[in-house]
Amino acid sequence: MWQEIAQIIDGYNVAGITQDYGSRMAYFGWKSITSAPSYGDILYGSERGSQADFEERYNELIAKKDLFLVTDFRDLNRQPLLKEKLEALPIFATGDGYIIYDLTK
Repeated sequence: MWQEIAQIIDGYNVAGITQDYGSRMAYFGWKSITSAPSYGDILYGSERGSQADFEERYNELIAKKDLFLVTDFRDLNRQPLLKEKLEALPIFATGDGYIIYDLTK
């Protein structure tokens, strides 16, 4: 799967939410992505008193990115604001275990 994704995203700047902060993408696909914070990261930040605004965090994450890769659907379902944003975007590619959204449209 990771090699398939790597071929699809070749030449694009990619952000994403994966099970392991993009480590499998880097190891198996030889591609780096910018990882979105997981639900646990967000929860931990709020416990520490972080006042991070979703829109600000989202805009920083996707700045200069072409695509958004999702392989961790369980974590995405825990982040309804992110899920809503992504579902409003066109789908660039999809396959068994992943979906890639087009951030350029």
